Amino acid sequence: MPADASAALPVDPLWYRHAVIYQLHIKAFADGNGDGIGDFEGLLAKLDYLAELGVTAVWLLPFYPSPLRDDGYDIADYETVNPRYGDLGQFRRFLDEAHRRGLRVITELVINHTSDQHPWFQRARRAPSGSPERDFYVWSDTTDRYAETRIIFEDFEQSNWTWDPVAQQYFWHRFYSHQPDLNFDNPAVHEAVFAAMDHWLAMGVDGIRLDAIPYLYERDGTNCENLPETHAFLKALRARMDATFPGRMFLAEANQWPEDTLAYFGDGDECHTAFHFPVMPRLYMALARADFHPITDVLEQTPPIPEGCQWVMFLRNHDELTLEMVTDEERVEMRNHYAPEPRMRINAGIRRRLAPLMDGDRRRIEVMNALLFSMPGTPVLYYGDEIGMGDNVWLPDRDGVRTPMQWNAETNAGFSTADPQALYLPLITDRRFHYERVNVAQQQADPTSQWWAIRRLIGARRSMPVLATGGATFLAPDNDAVLAFVRTPAPGSADDPVLVVVNLSDRLQAVELDLAEYAGLRTRDVFGGGSVGAIGTGPLRLTLSPYAYSWLALARPASTATRPTLPAISPADADDPESSVQLDAVRAWLVRQPWFTVPAADVRRIRWVDGLTMPALDRCHGRIAVFEVDAGRRPAPRWSAMLAVVGAADGERLGAEHPEAVIARVGATRYLVDGSYVAAMIRAFAAPHLARPPRRGATLHVRTLGTDTGSTMDRLRVSLHHRVERGENPDVSMFGAAWANGFTAVERVLFASATDEPLVTVVDLPPGRPASVLGPGLDAATSRAIGEALGRFHDAVAGHSAERFVPVAMTSLAQRAIYQGVHGALRRAQRVAGEGAIDAAAVLRCIDGLRHGVLAATRQRILGSVTLDSFHVDGTTVAVVGLGGDGRAPLEERILKRSPLRDVAQLTCAIEDAAGRRAAPLVRSMWAGYEASGAALPPPDHRRLLVDTYRLWQRLTAVADAVPGAAAALRRVTRALD
Repeated sequence: MPADASAALPVDPLWYRHAVIYQLHIKAFADGNGDGIGDFEGLLAKLDYLAELGVTAVWLLPFYPSPLRDDGYDIADYETVNPRYGDLGQFRRFLDEAHRRGLRVITELVINHTSDQHPWFQRARRAPSGSPERDFYVWSDTTDRYAETRIIFEDFEQSNWTWDPVAQQYFWHRFYSHQPDLNFDNPAVHEAVFAAMDHWLAMGVDGIRLDAIPYLYERDGTNCENLPETHAFLKALRARMDATFPGRMFLAEANQWPEDTLAYFGDGDECHTAFHFPVMPRLYMALARADFHPITDVLEQTPPIPEGCQWVMFLRNHDELTLEMVTDEERVEMRNHYAPEPRMRINAGIRRRLAPLMDGDRRRIEVMNALLFSMPGTPVLYYGDEIGMGDNVWLPDRDGVRTPMQWNAETNAGFSTADPQALYLPLITDRRFHYERVNVAQQQADPTSQWWAIRRLIGARRSMPVLATGGATFLAPDNDAVLAFVRTPAPGSADDPVLVVVNLSDRLQAVELDLAEYAGLRTRDVFGGGSVGAIGTGPLRLTLSPYAYSWLALARPASTATRPTLPAISPADADDPESSVQLDAVRAWLVRQPWFTVPAADVRRIRWVDGLTMPALDRCHGRIAVFEVDAGRRPAPRWSAMLAVVGAADGERLGAEHPEAVIARVGATRYLVDGSYVAAMIRAFAAPHLARPPRRGATLHVRTLGTDTGSTMDRLRVSLHHRVERGENPDVSMFGAAWANGFTAVERVLFASATDEPLVTVVDLPPGRPASVLGPGLDAATSRAIGEALGRFHDAVAGHSAERFVPVAMTSLAQRAIYQGVHGALRRAQRVAGEGAIDAAAVLRCIDGLRHGVLAATRQRILGSVTLDSFHVDGTTVAVVGLGGDGRAPLEERILKRSPLRDVAQLTCAIEDAAGRRAAPLVRSMWAGYEASGAALPPPDHRRLLVDTYRLWQRLTAVADAVPGAAAALRRVTRALD
């Protein structure tokens, strides 16, 4: 090792496997010179704090000279320190002091790109085209090259090419347009990267994080990720490190699926460690759903890695909760649950800290950390998370999670002696996370605080090597809310196995665990030293309080629902929408409705906030009420309902026919009911749009459509959107897009609520009958006409010029997410039908093509919820209805761009359900019509793969939901594999 190296720790080639990594920004940790910006002088003063916390490695985010337009990832010089943070002498002192405390140091090697202020780029843009200087970066005269490459920062960039007026060419960038990508086809770039690595390793740095490593090379006809040339370069980089600097480590940041990330380990000759990106969002998903399967599903798909290598686990990719590794629907679900405000979101993720993501709930914060420190892999703790720091979503970009560390309740939270206005970012002053309430000093003085809880988790992790290097066997308890797994020691190890049990829900949970293979071993609580007794041959029974977790070392020597009692309210309460008596009755009714998706136990209270007063009605009076539902979330979700007060005779008749519609007795002679079951309520909306008075004796048919209550009268349908959300009304926008492009065979939107929140929609249904009523009369000609109508509708919508309708290309990430969605549905279906009922391997073989290459397909706005009722047949004319999609889904999900073949697959399933054995020729006729419509279609093999995938997904979901007819759906899944 060169003579100027730091007083390094003893060489341990596997130190990273036992590490607990603490990640920090220099600027954010501690200010030593009083200028309002953290620096190495301040960090030196806090090294004892890190050692006391128990971490073993410090990961420094970029501290190099930079314009700081991307928090230092836009590097202008690879071999020195940004003067804002100190100098090379201070960095060397920091290394020495960290090593004296047993702390390893990990720095960044950001080699995919530089800042446009780097001397290399300034020289390149001024050099002649084709010169060695110009070829340090990737240039083009057009933007046509590498067209299949996705845009990563989609909130900020429209293209991966940017015009440079000095060079008179476009330069390539995978991230921001001020970060041009280096040209790794140029050997001179390799030498420059080697020199930068050698510079820091020679000073004694223990590990290097390789930022954005999948994107080094570009090749036409690919998505420019995970190319063979990248792996060849990594092998050369690793060989150079091993030859000169033994015992050092590479950490790969490869935001890929596990099987793709596996390649970055090579044969143990590329990176030593790699982040496990897909498991991170599924930790949050499991907690949101109180269901362990998202975690076990992705970990069971994780392939073995080379000996000596290690996954790295984390709770956020420092700046954000990245959501690229989930389906579009799951992304909507996660954002709605954890980031309900748009400003909390960025790109494809969420820019929030752990504590606000958990709504400040200490139990949930700790259970997430318990998962982090017990999972197989090396854990990373982001600075401030040990005390539950908050964030500031009002700051731009990702600055809201980069605020100063909160050391005490004094001026500037003890971070700096500067004027508060001179701080690089403002302190957190949110009421719940104010630095006077959340700080190190306060928590260190309180042994019951979160800081001490995290310290105990770290200590337990370090004291038990099996948690660092052992395997993991996941158990399958009947209670989905309880995650249970055994960390198993490596063969030949004397370590005890450790049973980890986590309650993912906010309720008391009981669970039985099959631990027969550990019979005879005794249990020991890792934290308290107590025991739950010896493991026997029968199941181990445990009861866990809400969000509780237990680490146990294994040492050697169906109900029937009853109809609720109808509450009674006074006439005065019935007339007052803010009456607490009426609100209590409505709440009790609301939580029983199939369209209300908030768990009953979560609803603390409801509050009337708005509504539409109905005109005077025949024999009743009513209103549409909008309620704010307090379920412990911010902002509180809003729901609407039609409420009507009817006379005794109407109320008793409705109670006999539809008991779910009756809410309360009003005095002695009236009832408060669901107004969507009352003809007069629906007529009040429909009447102004009737071309003629309704026929004498016409029947008003009322039905529930998903989360929308829809009532049909003559040709009009009135829909109430129970889930009140601000944004685009899909009924209106899809009708407008189709109509504007000449497709008029659709329902016409006559009325939609005038607010920004879709509330009520009235549509004029086209002539004819729903195709579902044809039954046995469904024939080949009608099937063909239905297929052609769907294709023409897709074509019309895709032809709209507005950005929200323009089709986008399929991507490998989207395909892998679709594959993951089917995989998850498969696991849920197996739980309902039994492990042996579905040939899982055959299902996965059927869709395996989604994981290889990119399909020549597009994604666009579609119906999203297709049944035979979606088509009205009038002789030879077919019209499309139900343009708003699945009313049970959030608005944000209903306007996603998806493959139009998803609609075709749903229609295929609908025909199969209706026609049974007669379905095959009808499906072929439908396809012939769709193909003849002129709609854009991918090649036949890609087309079949997508349709088969979506059909499987729908069938598996039907089984997983255990709906009536699940057994028949299961048989159809089996047939679909033939």
